[in-house]
Amino acid sequence: MSKIDIVRRCNICGAILQSEDKDAPGYIDGEILANKPLDSLVSCSSCYEENIFHMAPSSSIVSEDFLTILDDARATEALIVYLVDLFSFESYFVKEINERIKSLPILVIGNKRDLLPKSAKDEDLSEYVAHRFRVAGLPIQKENVLLASLSSQKNLDFLMKEIEERRRAHDVYIIGAPLSGKSFFFNAFLAGFRNKTKRPITTRQYKGTNLRLMRIPLDSSSFLYDTPGAGGLNNLLLEAESLDAWRYYPASEVKARVFPYDQGTSFLFGSLARIDFLEVPEKGKLKAYFAPSVDILKSSAKKLDDYFHKGTIYSLKVKPFPNKKISLKELDVFEISIEEEELRDIGLAGFGWISLKGKGTKIRVYLPKGAGLYTSRAKIK
Repeated sequence: MSKIDIVRRCNICGAILQSEDKDAPGYIDGEILANKPLDSLVSCSSCYEENIFHMAPSSSIVSEDFLTILDDARATEALIVYLVDLFSFESYFVKEINERIKSLPILVIGNKRDLLPKSAKDEDLSEYVAHRFRVAGLPIQKENVLLASLSSQKNLDFLMKEIEERRRAHDVYIIGAPLSGKSFFFNAFLAGFRNKTKRPITTRQYKGTNLRLMRIPLDSSSFLYDTPGAGGLNNLLLEAESLDAWRYYPASEVKARVFPYDQGTSFLFGSLARIDFLEVPEKGKLKAYFAPSVDILKSSAKKLDDYFHKGTIYSLKVKPFPNKKISLKELDVFEISIEEEELRDIGLAGFGWISLKGKGTKIRVYLPKGAGLYTSRAKIK
């Protein structure tokens, strides 16, 4: 007797589900499909990724090739020089990177000090950076953090002296997310570099990987390596028009913009992110640290809900705009309950942050999928 089998289809796009070809319509992991009852609704991998609401803010990712480089750094007990962009670095840590370098000596360079308010104390900023590294699982104290604006040659000379003293004749690996300032660091370093060895500076494919690295001889047996940018792919500005993204990153000292808020108050930060105040024990004021070119619109949740549900957020002309129209189903939504008495930051990766004091306040945040979100002790006191 002939047998009729059920052909299972994606409940969203209707494609026939299959586990053989990841690039073909209807692909789903075979183990997932096997464990789903025949009468259950199943989505193909593509539809699942498009429609899923993330349970946690997106984190940065890194390639296996990059991790291979760090394995070598660990094997040679190299010094890790970790560059961060002081304006926004909190969401760029990568667990796999931290696991490989936590036993190594690490020097953190907090770059772009000139973008933060001059009123902020360097000692407080160094402790803040060290705290964020410790939260990420790296044993950093403020003595391991140097603040700099790498547009200054004077800053670079000081940093290179520190690196030379701390490396103890070992290799040096420079790491950091894109836009942290690594390229400028190397260009400025090379401009003043005097090769005291007979070994040439080379740029070549790193063994066992598909990555190209610059290698600079420091002495007869050790080198300084320039690694590719790692992390930072959850930068909110990636949702902006690619040619305009630089317009919405600060070019000089960021000045805080102050806004009062109450229960039911909502804010749009560009047309990229929305923050609602759901529960507010008492009226307060927030400080917003964003580039001057970023529009901040204060409204009510009720009014913004109407624009969001109709998909007409563009009509408000709040810049920057995302590079495509975003519907509600394409946004991740998170809620933050503030339990601390002291000043707290809520940050949008690569874009800016707000700072407020409000124990008992409950906040809802809407972000495009893939964007990073964090909450922390205040960066600027």
